[in-house]
Formats: sequence, C-alpha cells, structure tokens
Amino acid sequence: MSLRHVILGLVVEQPRHGYALQAALEQCFGELCDPGPGEVYRVLAALSRAGLVSASTVRIGRRPRRKVYAPTAAGRRALTAWLRDDVPAAPRPGREELWLRLLVAARVAPALLAGLLDGQVESGRRAVRALEEARPELERPVELLPLVLTLRHASALAVARQTLHTAELCRDVVTRYRSGAAVAELVERATGDDAARAARTTRSGATG
Repeated sequence: MSLRHVILGLVVEQPRHGYALQAALEQCFGELCDPGPGEVYRVLAALSRAGLVSASTVRIGRRPRRKVYAPTAAGRRALTAWLRDDVPAAPRPGREELWLRLLVAARVAPALLAGLLDGQVESGRRAVRALEEARPELERPVELLPLVLTLRHASALAVARQTLHTAELCRDVVTRYRSGAAVAELVERATGDDAARAARTTRSGATG
C-alpha cells in the first residue's frame, strides 16, 4: 500500500490539513487504506522533507489555526509518475496498490485512468505469455523434481491468467461506470452474478 502517494493525491485534489486527510482516507478509500494513529502526520512530514508538499498555517472559520498542506510542482510530478508506472501483474498478497491507483486517478487525474487500465491488462498479458513460453521440460519423468517444477509452473500460470482476467474485467467495469452505467448492474458484472442479472432482466420484462 502506498499511503504516501494516496495522501499526495488527496492534497493534489485540494489542500487539506491532517484531520481532513484522515477523514478523506476513511470516506474515499475505506479498508483499502487504513493508516494507524499518527501515520498520516508522519507521512506528511516525510512529504514535506522531500519537497513534495508545502505547509501553511491558516484559520478556518472560528476554529483554531491549522497547518494546511498543498502540493508543490515536484509533488504533482511525483503523483503523475506513480499513476503512470506499471503495477506488477501479480502483486504480493495484501498489496492494494492497483485499486488505490484507480481511486486516486479517478479523483485527480481522470485522463490517466484509461492508460492505467490498459497498462494493467498489457502487463497481465506479458506475464501470461512469458509463462506460456517457459513451460518446463520433463527431462527425468521418473523423478519427483520435474513433476514439482511442472506443478509450480502450472500454478504460476493459473495465477497469471486469473490476474489478467481481473485486469480485463476491471477495465471493462470502470469504463462502463465512467460512461454512466448503473452501479447495481456493474456490481453484477464484476461479481459474475449471472443469475441475479437474469432475474433482474426477467422482472423488467414482466413489468413491461
């Protein structure tokens, strides 16, 4: 999880103080990005040291003065580079970077969203092709080692194919969402709930 870039994205969207950033993380990213106590302020301090955000103390209404963070030009460039960078075709378990990038891009750089989705699909295709071209040869079929290597390769190929399928599905669903498709319909498409989709179609036909 790249909390650093998610916070940078929220600051690019609009300048925010620490408490507002914590609220935005909870509202916009939910369980995908759930920093521990004080972590947001540690990241803000690191971004400030790196010259990616600048801070100014302002008064908001009648409330006490707060330190508000805004992006620098270097910060905007760093966020764009992160959004354009390739995401690993098969990220390690627990890594949510692809989903975070999609949400950040949709908020602050929608023009990059299509390229991000296309890049993820192409990355998945490259991974599948590489594994399909690297099938191990059973030189000693009577021994266990080549069999285990074959099983290991088959497992990696299955994961790569599933990752590619997910990337293609993600691109399709997000594209349809941006075109105005109903969220309920897209949830059915994303979950492969054909039975629910058929039932809804039948109900629509009956009422018509």
